[in-house]
Amino acid sequence: MVTECGIPQGENFTYIIDTTNQVGDLWIHGHAHSQLTDGFRTPFIIHEKIKPSTYDEEKLLYFEDWNERAFKDMVAIDAKLKLADFPPSYRTMLINGVNANTSKSLHFEPRKRY
Repeated sequence: MVTECGIPQGENFTYIIDTTNQVGDLWIHGHAHSQLTDGFRTPFIIHEKIKPSTYDEEKLLYFEDWNERAFKDMVAIDAKLKLADFPPSYRTMLINGVNANTSKSLHFEPRKRY
């Protein structure tokens, strides 16, 4: 786990993370205010130096809850309706960061290894 203080607006910070003994599909996300709920998250993939098996192509499928309203607006609506769930309820989901109604299809070919 990496935890740092917030980065001031207009500034930058370079994370140096030792992944020597780590391999796998992870994710990174923000915790300040509503960053996580409003979409500040992304996959973080650490590949092995030597592939354990061969495959023809790699495809990432990343699913996330989504609401077209900002977090602060969802909290206000839930409070008005006296809903107790937190975080506020989501109306849809995104696949690879886009709405399924607007995303391109993922094509998989027979006899190909993914």
